[in-house]
This record gives sequence, structure tokens and C-alpha cells, in this order.
Amino acid sequence: MRTGMAPLPVSYQQAFEQLLKAASARGGEAIVLRGHEAQFFTKGARIARRPTFLELRGSVVNLQAHGQGCNLVELDPVEFEHEALAREGESLEHSTGVAF
Repeated sequence: MRTGMAPLPVSYQQAFEQLLKAASARGGEAIVLRGHEAQFFTKGARIARRPTFLELRGSVVNLQAHGQGCNLVELDPVEFEHEALAREGESLEHSTGVAF
């Protein structure tokens, strides 16, 4: 749908909070981040600085079931965002053939 409005950026902080809520609803105490995808869309030819779509994939972990033998590292969403935005983006433009 084309509205003529510029797409709004998403927040890594809010995405991590949603992931944590989903894990808590399943009885988990921690999340192992298994995947991350960010897409950047802009209006016109401008370069997007922040993602407009963000997908985080993770596994819920119940620490009490594993006892003291489970070593997990806490991720800071702000630091993760800075690292993710500093990486080189992968172009996903694909040609679908001849346009008429």
C-alpha cells in the first residue's frame, strides 16, 4: 500500500522487550538470540539510517532447569543496535525479468 508517507523506523529496545515478554509468557527466564534481520526502506532515494522492519529470532531458556552449569551473556539492546547498524548491509534486490 502506498501512502506517500515515509516509513517509520523501529526500535531495537522495543523489539528486545517484545521478545522478553514472549519468553516470559512461555515460562522462560532468558533468551538465546539465534537470528537477526533488519530491513531498510526509504521514501525516494535517501539512505535509511535505521531499520523500518526488524526480526529477532530466539530460543527460550529456563535457567532453573539447567542449574548453575549454564553460562549466558546479557546483551545490551543499544550496543547490539550499534554493532548491527555498523555492519555492511546485504543487497536483496532481485530482478524479476523485463518490465513493460
